[in-house]
Amino acid sequence: MAWKRGDVFTLIDLGDGSLLITPRFLQVNRLGDRVAEILNEEGVTLDDLLTSLDEERESYYREHYAES
Repeated sequence: MAWKRGDVFTLIDLGDGSLLITPRFLQVNRLGDRVAEILNEEGVTLDDLLTSLDEERESYYREHYAES
């Protein structure tokens, strides 16, 4: 496993002068990876996702803020 800048680790003092360093995987990273896997499996591209978000934002605006 290669470490890179920004990685987070847990440092555990084993009590005999030894330390154990383990990577700390953040829940957000795990969930982001899972979302990316699902999108890939479904064939959804980043452009598709951004287009859908723009459409939803516009729809939400019309429903909540646009004058009738």
